Amino acid sequence: MVKTRITEEDKVHIALASIHHNVIYCLNGKRLLKVKESCEPEIIVAEGTEIICDGAFQGNKNVRKVTIPSTVHTIGKYAFKDCENLQYISIPETVTEIPMECFKDCHNLSHVEWHNGITAIWDSAFENCWALRSISFPSQLRSIYDRAFTLSALEIFEPSIAEGVKCLIHERAFSFCPNLKKATLSPGVRLAGMMSFIYCEDLEEVVFTEEGQGLPGAVATMLLGCDNLKKITVPASQYGTSYNFDSKDWDTAQYGHCNYNHLVVMV
Repeated sequence: MVKTRITEEDKVHIALASIHHNVIYCLNGKRLLKVKESCEPEIIVAEGTEIICDGAFQGNKNVRKVTIPSTVHTIGKYAFKDCENLQYISIPETVTEIPMECFKDCHNLSHVEWHNGITAIWDSAFENCWALRSISFPSQLRSIYDRAFTLSALEIFEPSIAEGVKCLIHERAFSFCPNLKKATLSPGVRLAGMMSFIYCEDLEEVVFTEEGQGLPGAVATMLLGCDNLKKITVPASQYGTSYNFDSKDWDTAQYGHCNYNHLVVMV
């Protein structure tokens, strides 16, 4: 069992170790428990570390750059949450999931170095990352969960998903992204949750590359509040298109309704 949770025993160890150390590991060195705010701005996690525990860096206002070694296989929830001056993170190929709220409220995070083996980006992982203008989406990515990139600074969504892989975009995953201008649902990408791109007010173009890239409700409600939208490209067939961007049949009263069918271009 992977132990990312901080136990009562861990809390005692942190209290004792913090007298002399800014970066605190468990006794065998395999779990990074806590990084104090009095740490150096650049942290290189020690080789041999296997787990970065829940909230290990949470709220640290001093750290700016973190490099994680290939011995680490698991990062805990909230690990870097509210590290408002964190700018750079390097994640090794041994880590396959970005957990819930991992980088939430990291307002200055602008560079994420990771690899194609990441399979899941969990709820609110990059929410409120105001400096994150671009990111290379991993080719093995299978799930982008609720609000994963809400209020981030992403400008383009155009993942290159590996052949045979299905990547599901869940509810409000890219909602309220103020700089997003274009979203391309590349082959393999599917809308699995409603309102995935709502209130992206600078969004001008959305491209679907295959038929059936979303559940009806997910498609109809994905663009609520995207008032600057100019074009929706969908694949043509002899029967027209199955895509419908009218949200009237779905319960979205909290956010109003939209009908963007007049912007659809079949190619």
